[in-house]
Amino acid sequence: PSEEVIKLSRTVVQNSTSKSIGVVVINQTTNKEMIANLIVKSTPLPVTVTKQFGTNEVNQETVQLRIMENLLSDINIEDLKQGREIGSSVLPLPPGLPKGSPIEVTFELDNSSLLKYTGKDIVSKKLINGEIKTEALMSEEELIEAKNRADGITTI
Repeated sequence: PSEEVIKLSRTVVQNSTSKSIGVVVINQTTNKEMIANLIVKSTPLPVTVTKQFGTNEVNQETVQLRIMENLLSDINIEDLKQGREIGSSVLPLPPGLPKGSPIEVTFELDNSSLLKYTGKDIVSKKLINGEIKTEALMSEEELIEAKNRADGITTI
């Protein structure tokens, strides 16, 4: 077989995210809300990401996990208007936690664009779990376009 045929037979197009997905956090420097992306646009799927954050106050009673999707590839986005909230859950916390107590957030995004998320208070081991059907998957058209680019052809 020719080199072209061999190249085409080895071409694999893996689905990836068309959007970034993150959580709303407080920027410790500015004390303003911002988006911290856990999954960044163009990440191959499936993907699981865990990141640790901290509580913002002494004796904080809950953490609201606000999940945002956006079109930017930045890890941190200062302007919440750049994103769109797609889900929210509240994690109850035990009394007496100091400021900065660790909260672990895990995102698991599969090939069907189902986002499973977990928020975990490291001290008490309390968990919240949820699922959101996102729009973060490449469309069928985007997948065909990516495969055609990899094959070196374009659609007419």
